[in-house]
This record gives sequence, C-alpha cells and structure tokens, in this order.
Amino acid sequence: MRPGRAVMTVPIAAVKVLSSRERNQRRFKELVQSVANLGLKRPITVCRRDGPDSYDLVCGERRLDAFAALGQSNIPVLL
Repeated sequence: MRPGRAVMTVPIAAVKVLSSRERNQRRFKELVQSVANLGLKRPITVCRRDGPDSYDLVCGERRLDAFAALGQSNIPVLL
C-alpha cells in the first residue's frame, strides 16, 4: 500500500458511483458467492468528496454491488 492511503470502513450508501458499467450476471453471481464464502480480498478504492461522509468510487463497483447484494451496510475501502 502506498504511503498516505488508509484502509477504513464506510457506509455503502456514502459511496457514489460516477460511471456505472454493465456486467455479466453469471460472473456477478459468482463474485457474490465468493465474497459470501471468503470475504472481501481487496478493499474498493474511493476518494473523499466535499463532505466528511461522502466518497466517489474510483475502483471496485462489482465488489461494492456484491457487498450490497449480501445485505451489508458498510464496506472496507482504500482512501
């Protein structure tokens, strides 16, 4: 991890996806199952927006969606 980047947990609702992409539903279901079985291997990457609890997604939309599909309210992020 590069200096100055911190891993923390934030509410999924605080992460804004700026440009969403379509995904293969079969592969997405496989990812959801993997996250359910093994957990999140790599945090998503976000950058802080104007407010203290507001973030823009940089990388990891599928992982964010998988966590939400599993009913999680918070997700580990690299800031």
